[in-house]
Amino acid sequence: RGMSRAFAVREFTIGLGVAIACAEGERGSDWLSIAGLTDAADTALTVLQPGIPLRSKLMVLLTAPAAVVHYIVARKTHEIVEPKRAVEV
Repeated sequence: RGMSRAFAVREFTIGLGVAIACAEGERGSDWLSIAGLTDAADTALTVLQPGIPLRSKLMVLLTAPAAVVHYIVARKTHEIVEPKRAVEV
């Protein structure tokens, strides 16, 4: 239960970072890339961790596509949205 809450807080924080970046006219792709990396790391570390039941590892593998989706969306966002440039004086 504690792990679920920790993951929910992490996902909320990353999503909030994307929303704030986009609202400020910046690319949210950096935040989406971070989300993909953390999803991939979570999946790999959980699957490779000894002592975790096979059923649990299989359930975690079902979340692996989220890392790929974050990566694809980050690339598309990066291509579509140009960040605001600061005006140099």
